[in-house]
Amino acid sequence: MIYVLDSSCLIKMARELYPSAYFPTLWRRLSELAKSDRVLVPREVHSEVAKKHDESKRWLAKHRACIDDGTDPEFQRILVGIVNDPVHSKLLKPGRGRGDPEVIALAKHVAGTVVTYERLRGSSGKPKIPDVCLDLEVPCETMVGVIEREGWVF
Repeated sequence: MIYVLDSSCLIKMARELYPSAYFPTLWRRLSELAKSDRVLVPREVHSEVAKKHDESKRWLAKHRACIDDGTDPEFQRILVGIVNDPVHSKLLKPGRGRGDPEVIALAKHVAGTVVTYERLRGSSGKPKIPDVCLDLEVPCETMVGVIEREGWVF
């Protein structure tokens, strides 16, 4: 399984849920997945995380190989489809990049799973990553789902 990380995943893990000082094994195992080419991060997510000054930025700096450059034509085709869709395009936030659509497009492209801490919005309001993943049949889970799927016990 390939995991495509959203910025909320890395940032929330580092700051609130699993700081590396208290959960070093989790971060080490995530690093092992990255070194095995099983973790991807779209370049826009990298840009978002690079603005932070925390463990998420440091972790990503050590794992630059997992940053997808976004140049694959099939990835671009999927991304354009999301951005041009009347409902899915609402993922775009004014003044911000295309991180959310890139996460979903990359996961769909590689038949991977999106890892995010966003929650389903449902039929009311602006869609969130899980809403669009559900529409496009892209698996979506939190880091707890990754831990369960990988069989990690701490």
